[in-house]
Amino acid sequence: MIQGNGFTIKESKFDYFFGRVVSSPSNEARSRQNLQDLSKLGIDESNNGQERLMEIFETGLSASEIKRKINEYGITIIKQVEV
Repeated sequence: MIQGNGFTIKESKFDYFFGRVVSSPSNEARSRQNLQDLSKLGIDESNNGQERLMEIFETGLSASEIKRKINEYGITIIKQVEV
């Protein structure tokens, strides 16, 4: 676990963010898509990418909520955050 300022995240989540998950075809595709999306935003793991995501997560704690979606997997909260 990695402790952020006001939140905790499993270190293995960064495997999803940076394209390293290959446990199943769907997880691998999702992980690759995350990597592509972060690359488009200029977030690269080799260039302080993990630290940048931690900053974004911290900023998100106080950001305005735009939408909330509830399904069988839990609650997804969408917030407005400037990257």
